[in-house]
Amino acid sequence: MRTIRSFAWLSILALPISSFGSIFQVFQLSEPAGFLSQTDAIHQGTNHPSVPPPLFSNGYAFGYWTIDDVRIAGPDGRSLTQVSSVIQATSTYKAYYFQESTDSDSDGIMDWFEYRMFGDLSRGPGDD
Repeated sequence: MRTIRSFAWLSILALPISSFGSIFQVFQLSEPAGFLSQTDAIHQGTNHPSVPPPLFSNGYAFGYWTIDDVRIAGPDGRSLTQVSSVIQATSTYKAYYFQESTDSDSDGIMDWFEYRMFGDLSRGPGDD
């Protein structure tokens, strides 16, 4: 008697690479450099989250994320500490940091806080 075995898994090997979608690089960096540096290879169509950034490090505070140079914020305009996007091409996630003690517009509110809460330096102490 002859036994016939099915090797369904072999059919996966016969599929063209394009059946699995393209793979793109996702760069996770910081400005200034040195707080984050990670590169991942992600399948097209995957929702890929950022790494959680350190909120405070070496006299700097996290302000906001951009994905491909677009600031990402929640519905209330506040910065998100972790972001994600569906990957369709090579992407760059960048975390922006500010010196903890810098108040460049001299309004009494630290720059990192204004960027994290409002997205820019246009608000003052009376804008609550």
